[in-house]
Amino acid sequence: MSVTDDEDDENVQRILDKDLVKYIAIIIKNSSWVHDRYIPCLNLISNLANANSIAANLFMEMYVHSNLISNIKRSLNMYKKNQSLFDENSKETVEQYLLKY
Repeated sequence: MSVTDDEDDENVQRILDKDLVKYIAIIIKNSSWVHDRYIPCLNLISNLANANSIAANLFMEMYVHSNLISNIKRSLNMYKKNQSLFDENSKETVEQYLLKY
């Protein structure tokens, strides 16, 4: 199911009718920039919020914006510390990390 930021997109209303916004919020709260699902979830949230003010308000009520700010701060701190977004304390090798991106 694709979702656009068009107010008339019927998929937006389907997502609201099925109460899927809370599950999208849970997924993004349990994600960070290292997950493959992160950017697609951000795009979905952006499209839903732009298409429907109810969806935007639901995301705000679920503190999705606070989670995003927290992820940005965490990535900036990691970058300041390591001059990279790669966590040198991780057991993942640099090669594994680079293969993912």
